[in-house]
Amino acid sequence: MFTRVSNTEPDQILALSFWKSQEDAERYTHEEYPRINDLISHLVESTPVSRTFHVDIFTSHKIRAGRAA
Repeated sequence: MFTRVSNTEPDQILALSFWKSQEDAERYTHEEYPRINDLISHLVESTPVSRTFHVDIFTSHKIRAGRAA
């Protein structure tokens, strides 16, 4: 999972999860996501929005934190 906090709107957070299969993504959506929402509900002002996208191309550059690309 990748989590990003906006530089201009620090109350906005983007979290990306990548799954090996559609079934894994659906299982997360139906089983884990509701539990996570319950756990963080007291920390957020509104309910998080979940959207699904297909990844057409993925490249890995193996960039470590703190290093320039």
